[in-house]
Amino acid sequence: MRQLAVETDVRYPPYRQIIMPDQATDGALVYRGEIPDLPGCMAHGDTVEEAQRNLAKAKELYLEVLVEHGRPIPRPTPIAQTSGTSALEGNLKVNFRVIAQGAPA
Repeated sequence: MRQLAVETDVRYPPYRQIIMPDQATDGALVYRGEIPDLPGCMAHGDTVEEAQRNLAKAKELYLEVLVEHGRPIPRPTPIAQTSGTSALEGNLKVNFRVIAQGAPA
């Protein structure tokens, strides 16, 4: 696998990640992660930690494909510029509270 300079380049701050509880098709609780600055870059896991690990792998593959195809690497949106008004961001506080308290019964 090709190493990406963007991963260790201090000019690129980390991408904002959103992890939230979701429901699998069988009704089981899972956690879905997304990187808003990388459209379509998402992953899931049975735990928050697994979703984070899977999302890190998805991000690496996403950026690798961009590099291989000569596409520009999107710069992360500075957190100060995020609106907090999208459906995803609007539910962020609620979702983190659910994660902190555990799965609903």
